[in-house]
Amino acid sequence: MFYLLRLLLAILAFNFANTPTQGQPAATSILINHATIDAQGRLIPQRWLDRARALDVYFGHQSVGSNLLAGLTELSGQNAAHYKIEIVQDPDKSWFKAHSGIGEFSVGENGSPSQKIQDFAQRLTKRGYGSNINVAMMKFCYVDITPHTHQSEVFRAYVNAMENLEHSQPGLRLVWCTCPLVSSEDNSVREAFNRSIRQYCKTKGKVLFDIADIESHDPKGKPSYYGSSPSLFKGYSQDGDHPDSQLGQLQLARAWWWLMARLAGWQG
Repeated sequence: MFYLLRLLLAILAFNFANTPTQGQPAATSILINHATIDAQGRLIPQRWLDRARALDVYFGHQSVGSNLLAGLTELSGQNAAHYKIEIVQDPDKSWFKAHSGIGEFSVGENGSPSQKIQDFAQRLTKRGYGSNINVAMMKFCYVDITPHTHQSEVFRAYVNAMENLEHSQPGLRLVWCTCPLVSSEDNSVREAFNRSIRQYCKTKGKVLFDIADIESHDPKGKPSYYGSSPSLFKGYSQDGDHPDSQLGQLQLARAWWWLMARLAGWQG
């Protein structure tokens, strides 16, 4: 009897220690990279694609984000039953009350990561978008982090802003992003920033859309390098700076659907 009592107390203590504090959900890391791409469109069940398209997504970006959106449009044209999605530019926050899909906007100014962070945060708080949507994400561009950038300062500013948003917008799911790469330039500073983001998201249980990892692996998963640093796979790019080929755009788009299905509840 005494043994059974001790066992019961041990079980209760374990459950208590592993139960999240009220208002603080258990951290669940979701990592989207080159390994989470449904290349043939057969892995993600239809019901999860349907739930994914019902999410309200607010997406701040510049040029590489447009490549992702072009890929989503292409996928929709190829298979509307699977991938149809409504995309609208610069929506009023009331748009999300009557529609589901992606509200996309040009965030900040290229070359100024601090301005992009500030613009994104203000839209979700002072302009009230955060209370009208399910998911929000903002990505940098390769021009925001260069060999002359103090990437550690950008990392700290990004983390602080995202953490503040998570605390002030508890009903909103934030997606973190790595910085895109280029194909014929040293990406070592960008990769240092990206390593920090990956480690932070893994440790803290964040949702990460790893654009750089997707860009730097060909469709078979072979890594691409410029010097000793990962680089944009040349087969994804026409100009050497953007994933602007159809293949590159589709890789990002297929990864995005995996991301949204996971956020909708699919376990992958």
